[in-house]
Amino acid sequence: MSAALGLVLALCLDPVSAALAQGTERERLERVLGDVRDPLQSGPGPNAPLTESLYTDFGLSFREAYLNVDNEGDTTSRLWQTRGRVYTHLSLAGAHEAYLRLNFDYRAYGEGDEFGSDDQYELDDAIFDRWWYRFDLNNHQRMLGVKPSDFNFSITAGRQQIHWGSGLALEEDLYALLAEVTAGRATLTLLGAYTPPESTIDFDGSRPEYDRDTRRIFLGANLELVVSSELRPYVFYLAQIDENTEDEATLNIDGVALDMAFEYDSQYVGGGAEGAWGENWAWSAEGIYQFGRSLSSPFDPDTGFIVPQSKDDISAWAAFGSLTYLFNDENDSNLYAWLIAASGDPDRLHSAQTFGGNEDGTQDKSFNSFGYLPTGFVLAPDPANLLTLRLGGSTRVGGSPVSNLRIGLDGYLYAKLDEDAAVSFLDTEGERFVGTALDVFARWQILSDVSIDLRYGLFFAGDAIPEEEKDVRQLVLVGVTYAF
Repeated sequence: MSAALGLVLALCLDPVSAALAQGTERERLERVLGDVRDPLQSGPGPNAPLTESLYTDFGLSFREAYLNVDNEGDTTSRLWQTRGRVYTHLSLAGAHEAYLRLNFDYRAYGEGDEFGSDDQYELDDAIFDRWWYRFDLNNHQRMLGVKPSDFNFSITAGRQQIHWGSGLALEEDLYALLAEVTAGRATLTLLGAYTPPESTIDFDGSRPEYDRDTRRIFLGANLELVVSSELRPYVFYLAQIDENTEDEATLNIDGVALDMAFEYDSQYVGGGAEGAWGENWAWSAEGIYQFGRSLSSPFDPDTGFIVPQSKDDISAWAAFGSLTYLFNDENDSNLYAWLIAASGDPDRLHSAQTFGGNEDGTQDKSFNSFGYLPTGFVLAPDPANLLTLRLGGSTRVGGSPVSNLRIGLDGYLYAKLDEDAAVSFLDTEGERFVGTALDVFARWQILSDVSIDLRYGLFFAGDAIPEEEKDVRQLVLVGVTYAF
């Protein structure tokens, strides 16, 4: 069982600003509510006798959550969440595996609140929210007593989480067919996937039904080479095809009707590597170039006049790097530094949305993807047009009765790469420094099946945040998980 209590600060905005902000706020809400994950133990070894090869795992979790948002003008938004999850994992010697998770997520919003939902009470997300089957050729050969070769093939089909590269380009729950072919030290992964329409929050918050009817196709290939135990380079290609049926809308902006269309087709080529230096240092790096076509904004931000929309070329980039020092002590202590950077577009009012998006007839330089890397607990911005530095570390506290208590601290620094380009939150044009954030977290494994998670975050605004939004923002999460 787990519980969560959240406090964030938001502002009452004018109609245009509200339309620009709504998608981002809904996505942040889902990140907070989805923070607790079900545990999944390892199955039996591949050489286990057949009588020991049938492995079953069953789990149940229950969560109560309360979220309170203080708005400008002494108004608040509230959300109660009751979520129960049941999962089962079956494995036959690792050759045939199946996983099923049922999700019962009931939400009660405050009367008149707008978290992207039209209903005050609703059963959210898909009940069958994760299910898949996997076949592994080498493990199948071992189970039959046949010595496996250097060639291996595995296939996973169903609703599953897809993590592509570092996760910056794609990390989503998708209906997916994932095939892996390994020959010697090289592994080729092929992906064909489709978004679950009812439970995927789209990156474009101005699109109709963006939080309950998203339809996008993903096709990809990833080639990884194990050079040594200390170096694994990879290259990948990913295509995203917009299949949304809700591709037209008429918005009422302060009494003015605005017709707009939506289409965003993107492709990503990237490469990176993960590695280690000796026993103490671990590192990773990745670079991505994005191209494709997007639809421009239906109005001119300089004049406010309605203009025809055009299909424009996308040309954007993103990069990620991390360095971790492992103390290799009895407390499993570590220190790490992360750096995330991505391009922005100076003629956009919002980095991701069509409304207030790319200017008609210009190249779209804002990086938008379907991935996720942690960018702070409170602000949690998209990477577009930001340089995000994360410094942190964690350790396990020694000595009884808190020998299973792990604590950590993350510090974030945010700066716009282009002071005139848009980001995924309301900002001040012409200013570069966004602010700093501090996250404190702890996880205490009280018993073998009971743990407590605590997280507290603070965000301190910089010059790039409008004056009316410069109050210190904070959020608290408390969770108690019981799993068996």
